[in-house]
Amino acid sequence: MRNIILGTTCAALLSLSAVSPAMAEERNTNNAWVPLLLGGLAIYAIKDRNDRKRERARVETPVRPVRPVQPTRPAVIHTPRNVLPAACFRRVDTWDGRVGLFGKRCLERRYAHIDSLPRQCRTRLESDRGEVRRGFSARCLRHHGYRMSSR
Repeated sequence: MRNIILGTTCAALLSLSAVSPAMAEERNTNNAWVPLLLGGLAIYAIKDRNDRKRERARVETPVRPVRPVQPTRPAVIHTPRNVLPAACFRRVDTWDGRVGLFGKRCLERRYAHIDSLPRQCRTRLESDRGEVRRGFSARCLRHHGYRMSSR
């Protein structure tokens, strides 16, 4: 901004300095307008030069292409260790009545921490039809702080 004001002021002073002696010497001649014209052209040239510099100084920032939004992956659901899968729960009819049981093979497939289950809850039941079922007693697991997931 300072350069613009300084350049304009210098151009105006130069044009007026050329006009005043010429006007003093040749008051009666018709060539008095020539220095005024030259001064005006000098001012216009300086202004044009400053405008071009200003345009060059303006650097347009490139427009970045918009990246497509990546779909988010579903969050991995971490189930607590004390929650057992409801799909593994079975009711077994024995000669002594109905007993709740979490099947051993089902837990091996669907529950990652089967080794952490209490050993005293392991059971082997014989149904009233004579079938042998291996697994973990639901009542014992409940007493040890385990619970069943919602179905």
